[in-house]
Amino acid sequence: MAGYAGYLFKIGTYTVPFNMMFTESYTATKNEQDMDSYVDANGNLQRNALEHWRFKCEWTIPPMKKSPEVENFFQAIYAQFTNRVEKCATCTAYVPELGDYHEGKMYLNSSVEFPIYRATPEYVQYKEIRVAFVEY
Repeated sequence: MAGYAGYLFKIGTYTVPFNMMFTESYTATKNEQDMDSYVDANGNLQRNALEHWRFKCEWTIPPMKKSPEVENFFQAIYAQFTNRVEKCATCTAYVPELGDYHEGKMYLNSSVEFPIYRATPEYVQYKEIRVAFVEY
């Protein structure tokens, strides 16, 4: 891929629609990893940075979405999982630091909360909902 292609995040073949993403909340973090790094007796960091990095992407679903729309969105996500217990799928995310997309096996953070703004006999309306995917 070469540069931005008109979307921010895909789960499997499902492209997250912009109406289910408060774009100002979108973050794509390239988490570098260390192994056995330490500070020596002189106070200098002896760093062993690994080439492999783990990616984390998160955003919020805009507030005031109603239950059918939120439920359909999560059903579309769950349909893409290769392992429903781990809530994982191959995901593709736009990473501004790279100026390109990164594809990897990621899991849906299990702490998704659904704060309710209002409940009526017809529907439930939610406050904003945080969604995060983390790479293995």
